[in-house]
Amino acid sequence: MGIYGEKLVSSGSNFMRKYFTSEAIRVYFDVTETYCFHKIRLVICPFLARGSWARASENVQSVGLKYKPPRSDVHAPDLFIPFCSYWTYVLLSCFRQSFLFSDFTPDSVAKHAWWASLAWFCHWIFLVISLRSCGAGNTASSLDVLSYTGYTFLLASCGLCGKSMKAWLGWASIGWGSLVSSIFIVKTMKRITFSESRNRATQNSGYNTAAGYTQSKSAAANYVFLVAACAQFPLQLFLISRA
Repeated sequence: MGIYGEKLVSSGSNFMRKYFTSEAIRVYFDVTETYCFHKIRLVICPFLARGSWARASENVQSVGLKYKPPRSDVHAPDLFIPFCSYWTYVLLSCFRQSFLFSDFTPDSVAKHAWWASLAWFCHWIFLVISLRSCGAGNTASSLDVLSYTGYTFLLASCGLCGKSMKAWLGWASIGWGSLVSSIFIVKTMKRITFSESRNRATQNSGYNTAAGYTQSKSAAANYVFLVAACAQFPLQLFLISRA
């Protein structure tokens, strides 16, 4: 089973990297079966994660300090799981419409994909604005934020599975998905705002400037984190109730 899973992840990753030729994008699909397992566990149960959420880095010759790819760091963002979760959510929505309501049409795929894309885009814009409000807008790239917001579909897909079995499981999934998504997003935003921004400020201006930056931004950032956490409930409610 493990060998089959490794081959499945490897073939999917190679397929993605084949059509995303840019090296800056291909690194987001550099995943393994082990990474996917631990990343999914981290998203679904983030409170079980032990230790720091800081990303692992390494010194690369002629490049300098560089973050490790997803295959070597569970806290690194990837786009393999978000894209797979996105299409899983779309197909589950179509499955429910076909077998539970018997009103499926080919246009339903485009409709669910459109609403899911809209939700992803709005979540991405919201998180970009939130990070800019914390003064960390230039720390995380747009693809990093796209990755972090894409993990929402993993939780929404689990919620749709629960909703398809029992109505109360759907509501429980919305509550659980909102809770763990809030924890994951807040912990990720804290790492970007304080740890990664401080490291960048240290490289550019020295330790004292970085320390002052962290102290001046911490109070305002807490309110932004609270808003970002509260926004996860209506997002999960929209994704699961819409399907």
